[in-house]
Amino acid sequence: MVTYKRILNGLKMVLLGLFLGALPSPLLAFESPQTHGYVTDYAGVLSVEQQKDMAALSSELAQKTGIEVATLIVPSIGDTPVEDAAQTVFNAWKIGQKGKDDGILFFISLKPRKMRIAVGYGLEGELPDSKAGRLLDDVVLPYARNNQL
Repeated sequence: MVTYKRILNGLKMVLLGLFLGALPSPLLAFESPQTHGYVTDYAGVLSVEQQKDMAALSSELAQKTGIEVATLIVPSIGDTPVEDAAQTVFNAWKIGQKGKDDGILFFISLKPRKMRIAVGYGLEGELPDSKAGRLLDDVVLPYARNNQL
């Protein structure tokens, strides 16, 4: 039965949805850039040779295992949390084999200085967030500090 109270509640929900839709979403604050293959460096951090070497390693890994690893370096993500920015890119780029969701994105932002490894659901058993975090802490961060990344 449709009552005045139900109609009023429905209108409130519609207006609330319109109002919230007009606010900037944290996920929309960072839009996914175009990919340039396995390695995309919009911050200009990597040399051409480094990009080629990383792309070759990613290509070899994809050929041998089917697992795609993409790298993205951006100058800034603004106020967007690095987790949200990385997931936005991961979803937009559709990294990994269709139906397997077995891709990996290595995401780096220079401002703020943040890194994240986004892993497809198909690999979460092999590379859960805890292992990805340790990989960043134990391997990537010391390398980045030594090479001023």
